[in-house]
Amino acid sequence: MTRLCVSILLLSAAFILFGGDPPTSTSQPATTQTVPITAPSARQRQSATGSIPSTQKAIRTAATQPSDAIVLVIEQAQKLRDESRFLMAEKILRGQIDELSKDGPDHASVSAAACRRVLAMVLADQGQEIEAEAFALESYAEMKEVFPPDVYPAGSEEKARSAWVLGNILMRSGRTEPAEPVLLEALYWFESNRASHWETPMLASDVGECLLQQGRFAEAEDPIVIGYAELRRMRGPDAFETLKALERVFALYKSWEKPEKVAEYEAMISEAPARKGD
Repeated sequence: MTRLCVSILLLSAAFILFGGDPPTSTSQPATTQTVPITAPSARQRQSATGSIPSTQKAIRTAATQPSDAIVLVIEQAQKLRDESRFLMAEKILRGQIDELSKDGPDHASVSAAACRRVLAMVLADQGQEIEAEAFALESYAEMKEVFPPDVYPAGSEEKARSAWVLGNILMRSGRTEPAEPVLLEALYWFESNRASHWETPMLASDVGECLLQQGRFAEAEDPIVIGYAELRRMRGPDAFETLKALERVFALYKSWEKPEKVAEYEAMISEAPARKGD
């Protein structure tokens, strides 16, 4: 609880809701990709797979980053996923994982773990929740082996992304309590390394959703409301991620039985364009 409150205070520093553009987050729970609770947009899918170049200040070696060949495979799988060609994406990723497994089942590989992370998302898209969770867990466990906290006390982008995906898959199946710590872990890394990027408030919104599903409305309010305001500033009012976050604000106040807030955000939703990508 203390850890969450500190995180929210960092995200909300100097924040002014709608009275003017909210300032960029400086350091702050989710999140993540995204696989988000509802069907993700192409941008969300890209954000949760680790395709954005890493900002982790570690030695750039094959041991800490997916190989260039794997990056290309992941990009191809992402493109197929964005086109809803899930079976083809699944086939490519499974084939690549099989190829990488020739190094031995006990060999932790960032490349293999990254492929498993994206495969988990593809499987979740198809409603194969059990297998999706298995691959997400394996990806996260492998990243923890590659990036042990005694060597990487600040974490890593690849590990954070795997935590984000796992947290969202757990949340989709209603297991919000185990989802919360991995989403928070992901958010702490993003706040420290990508505070000015729109993925960070999107991830914060995911943490807020996790708290909302647990009925912890007061704790959920800041990450959900501030996450929405930051996405509105960074992505624009009509972006998929912004509209999804707006719907979360409405859901929060409706569940919390705050009629004035419900009316306010219901009006905003009615004026917004329909979300694309649902």
